Amino acid sequence: ECPNPPPDMVFREWDLPWRTLADKALARCDYCFAIQLISQCLMRQPSIDGYIQLAECLRIVDDADRALPTLERAHRSAPDNQRAKGLLIEWEPKTWGAELDQELAKRQAKEELEEKMAAKA
Repeated sequence: ECPNPPPDMVFREWDLPWRTLADKALARCDYCFAIQLISQCLMRQPSIDGYIQLAECLRIVDDADRALPTLERAHRSAPDNQRAKGLLIEWEPKTWGAELDQELAKRQAKEELEEKMAAKA
């Protein structure tokens, strides 16, 4: 049962009905329909988990041309998301393994510099 939308929201902009239908489609393994529903949900309320879920569905239906860019979008939006990182490394290990290693090295160097600056102050 779907509750009413929040009072300050127009029904057509509400994402919960789309998420509910997408979850039901995924439970039935109807990935093509789930892709459409998740896309509608993301148009209303973008989320990292939504983009990851969409990428996984696209990968399942063998649409790698759209799956990887969708997953990359999730990673760019939340670089610390471990699920997105793990999938990127699994799907494109040569490309993303090295890139994520460089990203980690940059982050560690930045943290060390910040610690040195804090120690001097």
